[in-house]
Amino acid sequence: MGMLPTRIRCAALTLLLAAAGTASAVTLDNLPWVLEGTAIGGNTGDVKLTQNTASCAGAMWEPCVINVTENFDLVWTLYPGDVDYNCGGDGMAFVLQGLGASILGNVSGEHGYGATFTDGLAVFLDTYQNSGSPYLDPGYESLGIVVDGGDADAACTDTNGITGPCRPPALPGGANVTDGNFHQFEVQWAVSGGNATLSVLVDSNPQAVYAVPNYSQYFANTAAVYFGFTASSGSGTNWQQAALDSGSTVNGSTAVTALGCGANTPTPNTTPSY
Repeated sequence: MGMLPTRIRCAALTLLLAAAGTASAVTLDNLPWVLEGTAIGGNTGDVKLTQNTASCAGAMWEPCVINVTENFDLVWTLYPGDVDYNCGGDGMAFVLQGLGASILGNVSGEHGYGATFTDGLAVFLDTYQNSGSPYLDPGYESLGIVVDGGDADAACTDTNGITGPCRPPALPGGANVTDGNFHQFEVQWAVSGGNATLSVLVDSNPQAVYAVPNYSQYFANTAAVYFGFTASSGSGTNWQQAALDSGSTVNGSTAVTALGCGANTPTPNTTPSY
């Protein structure tokens, strides 16, 4: 929100991922994220997109573009916050877009996405109920898919033939993801001809599978697409953080750290503070 963009090089680290009553070690990638809005680099290598203040938005972008005519598998470690659906918000979004690494979306129900994004699509993690139109949020923490800066879930409205579950819960049984724990958020993109399948797994649970026909209509150049995460708050607030797990791949089977645009130079490992 009016802040100058920042470039941060996140050192590889290992943290403890606590989810569904289990804990496991997670190694995060070395990436020079380009930060916008309220996003700041964390001292353990993740990015704090919002800092528990009202009406703010933050974004983190990988500076190297990818080709979405090829498959990718991006595994993120998210901290959606510790204030639940009744008071905390507003949520986060994984975004694919062709507009560059200096773009920032809207606060509140747009999850840091919104009308600014005239190119691309996003999968959002909603943690605050905006029940009115165009959001029509259900009474639980949920997922959804939006395209070209829209606010309404494209799977609910059958936008351009996109199909999939309409506002599935973020976790099995509708459990809150804003439970003060880190959660794994995996986004898989599989291309077949001119169509794509976008799958979302939360803590290894397959929570949504979307069919995206003629996916190229959402990108001016399918060979030059930026990816990253955004988040926002409105009247409800939360600390919202994101980091990319080591081993994530794009362009078929290329490690994100090996994209080779000159920006992804690894840095020495550090010891996490927790």
